Amino acid sequence: MSSYRFTTRIKEDHTILLPEEIPQGLADVLVVVKEEGKNGCLMPLRGLPYRFEDPFSPALSVQDWDACQ
Repeated sequence: MSSYRFTTRIKEDHTILLPEEIPQGLADVLVVVKEEGKNGCLMPLRGLPYRFEDPFSPALSVQDWDACQ
């Protein structure tokens, strides 16, 4: 089974234009329509500043951790 990924826009008449590299005459296909984020970005948080407060602190306190008992 082959897989093809491309980005396109839905036309006003509710049709899409397939790229030429997709072979013609495929028997069965699955089409998934997925809306992209702002400005066509699939990762809207990319490039935003971030900060780790205490990345190496334990998630649980020693008293709550019963695996060592």
